[in-house]
Parts: sequence; C-alpha cells; structure tokens
Amino acid sequence: MGQYKTITNLISDWFIGDDRVNEVTKGDASEIDLSTITNFPLVHIIYNTNTYSDGYTTFNYSIQMLDTFYENIDDKLDVLDNMNELATQFVSACNQGTLFNNQIRITTGPVGTVIYDQLKNRLYGIGLNISLQVPTGLVDCG
Repeated sequence: MGQYKTITNLISDWFIGDDRVNEVTKGDASEIDLSTITNFPLVHIIYNTNTYSDGYTTFNYSIQMLDTFYENIDDKLDVLDNMNELATQFVSACNQGTLFNNQIRITTGPVGTVIYDQLKNRLYGIGLNISLQVPTGLVDCG
C-alpha cells in the first residue's frame, strides 16, 4: 500500500474510533456537500501537498472537524470547545506515538483555525493543518 493511502487511512481510523465523531470523509474540500450531510459531528480529511527531501517525504493535510450548533440554545462555544479538544487529542496521539509508528513525525507545529459556516447548516469547528514526515528509505537514483 502506498504511503499516502496508509497515512490517510491511519488518520481516518483514529477519528472513526473516537465516540465524538459520527462520520469521517476524505478527499478534496469540494467533494463534500456540507449542505446535505446530517450525520454530525463530521471529520473531513483533505490531502494537500507533499514535499520531498533527502530520505523523507512530508505529507500535508487539512483536517476539518465540524459540528452543528443550535441557535435557540446558542452552544457555539461548546461546539468549538468539543472540536478543539478533538484536535488536541489527535495531535497528542501523533506526538506520543500512540497513532503512528516511531518513523512518522509531525514536522512543524500543527495550526488550528476556527471554522464558521453559518449559511449552509450552521457549522462550527476547527480546521487543523498538519504536516507528517515519513522516511522514504534509501533509493539509488543514479
């Protein structure tokens, strides 16, 4: 199995195993129609770019963790707190090795951004940008 597929499946499996998540999707951001999905909280994994260096490949992901809020009880901050805790625990699992083997590393500090999508179906959440470095092994290119 290729590295992109392996890493993406590891990320997906971690979120699927979390009781706070009802659905996990993967792919380009335009491939998911947030206006028709009702199975929230949702995690959407977007594979962005990768970079190559001597002996390593770095895979860059955006992971959107979204949930609906209810206008009548104004629980927007609760939704943000829950999605932030989910992001924090995911990063912790990456750093402590409980998610990945010893060869996969976070290359730079992950960045979380608050997501507000009040127009379609009142979604709030956290967008996490994370870069994971994987050894490519010794390859003789000459």
